[in-house]
Amino acid sequence: MIANLRADAFAPLVETLCELIPDGGFPIPVTVIEVTENPRALPPRAPSGRRVPFSVLLTGPAESDFSSGSCTFRAKDRLTVEGLHVNRIVSLDGENDKAWYQIVFN
Repeated sequence: MIANLRADAFAPLVETLCELIPDGGFPIPVTVIEVTENPRALPPRAPSGRRVPFSVLLTGPAESDFSSGSCTFRAKDRLTVEGLHVNRIVSLDGENDKAWYQIVFN
């Protein structure tokens, strides 16, 4: 299923409260902040119809111990995706009161 996901599956979730569930861990409440397509990341001569690489930017509570690993992303009654690799990234603009996460789909 991951290979078939496109940015438009996540775009309606911007500003929506969702969950990241680390494998073997507890759910982390996150908000989808941004979904960004990156067409320049397509390989040369990519076949037409190939998924455009994209990323999903999320925020959550700063006190979370999760830094990176395999997770399930869940937006209740809208989208559940298992087996995603999620990375915690450096806070943007010095906003240290939140944890920032990124999911990259190549």
